[in-house]
Amino acid sequence: LKVLWNKAFMTFVVEDRATGELVGYFFLRSFVNGKCFKGRMVDYRQRNRGIAKLMGIAINKTAMRLGMRIYTTISPENYASLASTKAVNDIKIVKTLENGYYYIECTPKKVADNQQMGG
Repeated sequence: LKVLWNKAFMTFVVEDRATGELVGYFFLRSFVNGKCFKGRMVDYRQRNRGIAKLMGIAINKTAMRLGMRIYTTISPENYASLASTKAVNDIKIVKTLENGYYYIECTPKKVADNQQMGG
């Protein structure tokens, strides 16, 4: 709940249109140096529906409008997160953190690519 009230975070929720149920959320944490950190979570029961990809497109569009460079961390074992990130971004692994996670810079793919995915 702290994230919702923190002005450095832009937090978005994703609801199922039919039921109104929360199926996921995503956020951007912006910094004064022109970088932002993204995060997202999809309910495990809603996997393989393209929700994470659509979140990624929304994140990219928002960050690009703000003129921000996008970063994230992903566990190398989280294949689904890596795949959905790569689907809408060119990624550069900046470094591997002490906990084994990748620290990644995300560069949005061409707008035409994202539009084909429903963005």
